[in-house]
Amino acid sequence: MPIQDFDYRSARNRAFEKTGLVLRWLYKWEISSRYVIQDLLGVGRSATYQTLAKLEKDGLISWFSMPNCCAKIYHLTQHGVTTAQELFVGHKDEHLNTRFYPSRINTNHCQHDFLVQHEVLRIKDGHKNARFLSDRQLRLREKFYLRNKHKIPDAVVHLGSHKNPCQILIEVQESPMSSFKLELMLSLYAEAIRKDEIQGLIFASTKRHILDHARRMIDRDIRHFNFVEGRWHPISTTARPSPLSVDMVGNSINLQDLRHYSNFYYRHLYR
Repeated sequence: MPIQDFDYRSARNRAFEKTGLVLRWLYKWEISSRYVIQDLLGVGRSATYQTLAKLEKDGLISWFSMPNCCAKIYHLTQHGVTTAQELFVGHKDEHLNTRFYPSRINTNHCQHDFLVQHEVLRIKDGHKNARFLSDRQLRLREKFYLRNKHKIPDAVVHLGSHKNPCQILIEVQESPMSSFKLELMLSLYAEAIRKDEIQGLIFASTKRHILDHARRMIDRDIRHFNFVEGRWHPISTTARPSPLSVDMVGNSINLQDLRHYSNFYYRHLYR
């Protein structure tokens, strides 16, 4: 390209747009990785490093590393938080307490959050007007979705409109769950889908045995649960049909294998 044909204004606007995307992403998630940011920007490895280096040079972001995590962990500096609040709070996002202290986080938390972010970007891909809320935003808004405020999902992606909502919830599970807890969680999500309070669930993991456990739970009869005197009590499927039957839920619960991200975030792989 001849130098006289290079559009400096467009290049500068693209750089500003990338800066805004990264700042807003880190403001909403608190931490992220180079691999996630590369997917967010839709550029190659070299261009991603250039953007991150520029933000670090401007004092907007910083990074640290943790044992058993291959990726650098990026977060906003205090200057970056202030800048993001000036740009986004009151216009697009609510006020979030994004002051970050690396000493208060562990490796499992980082790996889990990165996997959730990859799933959010995967679901948003191809949906121009898709919106999402991180678990930090859901906690602030007290959006529980499940009966008796059982738990907050890791993220929710809105693909529809206010009149025709399509809310896809994301659960990433990297630690084994007892059969009782897994059955309870799937049962409550199935209830929410059946009542049309949500339209789908993505249950994802890099661990094959966790996905196999969930698949076995879904293939057999899942029980309903009642919350009585501060405890959950299962109801036999002979007394009440399973909330996960095909005619009630169909294929709205999807198991997603994330093993292709393992090499990004795990130094020692146990599958």
